[in-house]
Amino acid sequence: MPKYKFRPGKKARQQERDGGAGDPSTATAYIFDIDRQASFDQGTEDGLLAAMGSNNSVHVYQAGTLALQQKLTGHCDVVTGLRFAHTNPSILYSSSLDGTVRCCDLRADNKMPVQTLEGDMGDKFMSIDVNCDDTVICAGSKKQMPDTTLVLWDTRTGGLLHLYPDSHSDDITQVKFHPRLPYRMASGSMDGLISIFDTSLSDEDIAVENVLNTGSSVSRLGWYGPDSDKLYCVTHMETLQLWDADEADQIGNFEGIKHNSGKELDQHAPVASIKNMEDKAVTTETEDKTVAKETGDEAVAKETGDEAVAKETGDEAVAKETGDEAVTTETDDIDRKSSGLGDVDYLVDCFWDSQQQKLMLAAGLHSGRLNVYKVKTKKNRLKPLYSLGDGHLSTIRCLHWQDKTQSLVTGGEDGLLC
Repeated sequence: MPKYKFRPGKKARQQERDGGAGDPSTATAYIFDIDRQASFDQGTEDGLLAAMGSNNSVHVYQAGTLALQQKLTGHCDVVTGLRFAHTNPSILYSSSLDGTVRCCDLRADNKMPVQTLEGDMGDKFMSIDVNCDDTVICAGSKKQMPDTTLVLWDTRTGGLLHLYPDSHSDDITQVKFHPRLPYRMASGSMDGLISIFDTSLSDEDIAVENVLNTGSSVSRLGWYGPDSDKLYCVTHMETLQLWDADEADQIGNFEGIKHNSGKELDQHAPVASIKNMEDKAVTTETEDKTVAKETGDEAVAKETGDEAVAKETGDEAVAKETGDEAVTTETDDIDRKSSGLGDVDYLVDCFWDSQQQKLMLAAGLHSGRLNVYKVKTKKNRLKPLYSLGDGHLSTIRCLHWQDKTQSLVTGGEDGLLC
C-alpha cells in the first residue's frame, strides 16, 4: 500500500528541530479532504490526486504511486475544500476561510492562481464544488451575521452569478452538484437542513426545489444511485440518512452504527485485511470446513452439516497469498473492537460503487482501522465487507473512491495518505 506523509513546511520543521515541538504549527498536518482527476492523459499513472492539509496548503500527487508532484500555497487561512475540473482536469479549485476560491492550472510553472474568486466582504468559505460541465462553481460560507450564503460564479468570466443567502442559518458544510445535471445542486449545513436547487434560476425562492430536515448537523453529503436521484447524508451524530431527492422522502435511517449488535450485522462475513480494494475471492480449507470471502452480493460459503465456520486457533490466522499480496482472513467477531466489523468510533463517508450498483459506508476506529459496509436499503441493514488496516495510525478524516480503478484513498489526522 503506497503511503505519503503530509508534512509541515520548512519553517515549521526548523522550529521542531529547535525544540518547538509544542507549537501546533510544527505538528504533522491533518488531511481534511481529497479529490482526484475524473479524467487524465494516457500514460500518467492514473492521473493526479490532490489533498488539503491543516497547514493551509494543497499537495498534488500521482494517484497510482502517491508520489508528490506539487505543493500549492497562497491561502492565508485554513483550506476547506478542493475540486478538480471535469472537462479540463489540469484545473484545480480550492476554497478557504480567507474568503477566496483559487483556481490553479497545474501545468503552469509559476504556481500562481489563474483566477481568484471572492464573495461579499467578510465571507469565509467552508465548502466548494464545481458542476459537471465546469461552467458554475459554488462555495458555501461560514455563518456571518446576518447571513449564511451560497455564492455561485460563472467560471468562464469569473463574474458573480447568484447569491442564495436565505436557505441556511448556520455553517454550510457541504455543496454537491449533481454528477450529470449541471444546474442541479444540493447543500448541507450545521442547521440540519439539506437544500436542493435549480441553479439556473437567480431567485432563491424559486430556485429551491426541496428542503430536507435531517434533525442533525450535516457532515457529509452526496448523490448516489444508478440515476443519481438519491442523496446520502452522514451527520455529526454519526448516523446515516438516505433521501429521495425528487420526492423529498427519507428512505433510510441508520442510527446506532457506532454500537452495532450481532443481530444488525451479517454475522459470518469474514474480515479481510487487504492492501487495496480489488475484487478477490479467498478460500481456505481446514479439514471439511471452508471459510470463503466473496465480493458483491455473493454469500459467504457455508460448512457442511451443522458445523460452525472454522475459527482461528490461538492467535493464528488463516492466510493465502494472492499474487504479491498477503490477504488474511479471520472469523468475524462483531464484539471484538480491534479487528471485527462491530463497534466503530465514527463514520467517515459513503461512496457509490457503480460496478456493484451499491452504496458503501466507511466507518473507522481511532486506531486507524477502516471498516467498509454495503448499505442494504430495503432491509435497513449494513453488510460488512472489508476491514482495512496496516495503514493509518489514528483517525481517518476523508476518503476518495475512484470507480474506474476500483481504488480507495484515505487521509487522516496522522498526516498519511493510504
